[in-house]
Amino acid sequence: MTISLTSLENNAVFDLVSPNTTILNKGVTNTHLVLPANGDYKIIVRGTRGNATYNLYVEIYDVVSTQIITTENYKIVLHSNCIEGAVSCNHVSYEGININTGDSIQLAGKTIHTTCADGVTPCRFLGYKFVNGDHSYIVQSDGSLLVYEENNLILKEEGTWQN
Repeated sequence: MTISLTSLENNAVFDLVSPNTTILNKGVTNTHLVLPANGDYKIIVRGTRGNATYNLYVEIYDVVSTQIITTENYKIVLHSNCIEGAVSCNHVSYEGININTGDSIQLAGKTIHTTCADGVTPCRFLGYKFVNGDHSYIVQSDGSLLVYEENNLILKEEGTWQN
């Protein structure tokens, strides 16, 4: 699911509540996530200062494919939500689970490619990119996980694709 909220005066946020009343997101303006269960979800929009005029965009789609990578310290689950055969995809989700602590993070991202000779068309698949603030998570086509803080590499682990 992708949800995006824009408001005239940048004064609206939403909460996303699951069917079992768990708050999945609180006070955000956009999210991209894999829904944890079937059922009715609630999107609660509220103004941050006074009333708000807003536009709400919601997109729900089926997960087309799931891939799993394991590194020394992480299990990474990638869900591609794009039409089979699409060369590039802007609807990929990342769930990274720390094998040692059980902590996890969910991120939205896209595929990354080289560009063909025309400078526009995507060519060779390089992997996936996910951004969380000033951190970028790159999952390379060989299964390696690279994490950057701004432009500094802070983590590199070799990974293995699971069947």
